[in-house]
Amino acid sequence: MRGVTLEGFAFDLMDTTYDRNGQLPKVHPAILDRLSAADRTLLNSSEELLLTNGWIEKSSDGSAALTQAGLAEVKLRRSSTALEE
Repeated sequence: MRGVTLEGFAFDLMDTTYDRNGQLPKVHPAILDRLSAADRTLLNSSEELLLTNGWIEKSSDGSAALTQAGLAEVKLRRSSTALEE
């Protein structure tokens, strides 16, 4: 995962979440166990960034979903990317 920025990774998580009907993907424990400390920190920090910005919210069972603000941000970034291409 070299060369990945926190913001870029967080947006990719949000973009994936948008394609999964608003549900943030969960990392399987077996995969999580194989992540390096740096990669695990990136994953956790990205989720914190999304929570802090109000782009996702967590339910009591630990699952996360896009908020309306997160959905709007994904649509904005997708349209900006489409205009650049």
